[in-house]
Amino acid sequence: LKGDKVLARLVPSQYFGEMALVTGEPRMATAVCCEPSVLLRINAEDFALVIEENAEVRAVVERVAAERRKPSPGGR
Repeated sequence: LKGDKVLARLVPSQYFGEMALVTGEPRMATAVCCEPSVLLRINAEDFALVIEENAEVRAVVERVAAERRKPSPGGR
C-alpha cells in the first residue's frame, strides 16, 4: 500500500523483495495479507546459495530481475 493505494496483489507462488537480494541495495516493503498466508524470509547468503545450487531458480530470478529493472510505462 502507498497511502491508501494498493501497489500489487500477490497470489500463491508469487513473491516480492528479491531485488534487494539481487542488487544488494536497501529496500523497504510492507505486505498486507488479505487471506491466510505464509511469509518466508531468506537472508542474502542463503539466497545466494539457493540460486547457485538451483539453475531453474536462478533463471527465474534473473528473468524477473531483468523485467523489474526495465522502466515502467510513465517513467515510474
